[in-house]
Amino acid sequence: MTLTIAIKSAEGIVLASESRATVDVRRHLFDNAKFGYYDSTHKLLPFRSPNTFAGALAYGVGTVNRRTAYHLLPDFEAQLPPERLSVEALANRLSSFLLNLWPAKRQANLREPDMGFAVAGYNEGEAYGRLYTFLIPSKPTPTEQFSEPEAVGMIHGGYGRIVDRLLRGYDETLLSVVTGMGPFSEDQRTTLPGLLEDNNDLIVPFESMPLQACVDFAVFLIRTTIDAQRFSVGLRNCGGPIEVATITRHMGLQVVQHMPS
Repeated sequence: MTLTIAIKSAEGIVLASESRATVDVRRHLFDNAKFGYYDSTHKLLPFRSPNTFAGALAYGVGTVNRRTAYHLLPDFEAQLPPERLSVEALANRLSSFLLNLWPAKRQANLREPDMGFAVAGYNEGEAYGRLYTFLIPSKPTPTEQFSEPEAVGMIHGGYGRIVDRLLRGYDETLLSVVTGMGPFSEDQRTTLPGLLEDNNDLIVPFESMPLQACVDFAVFLIRTTIDAQRFSVGLRNCGGPIEVATITRHMGLQVVQHMPS
């Protein structure tokens, strides 16, 4: 598991992630073993020239064929054409590349966790950024988020319970508890999340926030999740250094906070 944050703002795009890899060692050791943690996993994926105006975040399952997304990045870029691609084309090519590597037996297992991605950046000549998400193997077709050119907002991937509680005032566990308390019509089940959010959400004006404020907000959400897990009982699947990059139409991708080497 992990936590990634992608923010599309008027000034640019922010990509952020913590760096913890969680390994379930019970199958390797003995039944009552705990989990192994490694706080040096790169989940922020910067593309090389000529695609330096785009980048990606990886979350969920950490490896395919025992290789991380970061480790696979040079192989993916080696088969790209020499010209700069659109953000959508990069997302489609990355999805196809990873899906082709995914073992058939894992594709057939519907309970197998996904490897998720957010691919973001700027198309040549466009004033506003683009943001696409997809899941391997369950939802491999990239879907654009905030598809209207001037639309802004934030998405998160991976472990989002703390983020959801901060921003929406509830998480999916509350929905399950409430809807399980009595008979709910399908219409009530559909409208309940909106009602809860309208009365409990944290109003964040992404449309007017400077890019640095978006960076600070992404770090705040990830740091709060890490600290909440550190002070509570349960699986601590978020941790380690926080990596952050910005993408702007005039400077491309710039890493502003990176993991110590």
